[in-house]
Amino acid sequence: MNTIIERHYAHSDEAETRRRAGRAEGYENGTAKRTTALTPRQYNFARNWKSKIRPHLDDPDVVTALVLGMKLCDVFYEEGDPPWLSGRGPLNGQRAREGCLSWYQPLGCCHYIAPFCWAVGRKLFPYLRWGFFSGKFHTAVIGDSNDWERPDWVMDILLFRRMSAQQSLDFAKNQEWKFYDSFPGYLASFCSDPEAGLRAIGEMVTRDKTGRFACMDSSSGCSAA
Repeated sequence: MNTIIERHYAHSDEAETRRRAGRAEGYENGTAKRTTALTPRQYNFARNWKSKIRPHLDDPDVVTALVLGMKLCDVFYEEGDPPWLSGRGPLNGQRAREGCLSWYQPLGCCHYIAPFCWAVGRKLFPYLRWGFFSGKFHTAVIGDSNDWERPDWVMDILLFRRMSAQQSLDFAKNQEWKFYDSFPGYLASFCSDPEAGLRAIGEMVTRDKTGRFACMDSSSGCSAA
């Protein structure tokens, strides 16, 4: 197991994260010892799309998160539908190709594509805790070692080219913002009664026999709590 973990960290992004965060070497009970990152980093989707993200696009957890997120803005959205068409891009001349980054960039839909970013982040950096900074105007997904106020990574698929990690966070916290440390909690925030919504999500996960909603089970590590 340690060999697998060491190979994982050999990758440049992970190695750089460890260096910047000043993380200690060694593991305790299968968990790497880590300290909080000095500054958050904006994940570059364009640079890493083909080699790191594309292999996860058909992962059931990623697909489920994408579908549930996009259904928040379009109840008729179904698996396989082009996410980018749910945004305002088609009205502004946006072009997209299936399987490419542009396909997953529904302009103006940051709140709804965020679950996709969350699921991708969990696949790329499973040792981090993942959550959502969500405000009136923007949502940014973050991965942190032990302090959500000082994240290691920011996953902002729509604005990563234009904004630094801190700028994405500041935009999300511009007005009426809240931090959600789990995917179910974030989804429930769109309900008129979030507590009732959270209970309904929990019942859905409990009833599910297909494993499709495993990414929403708190025991799977989706919650930072």
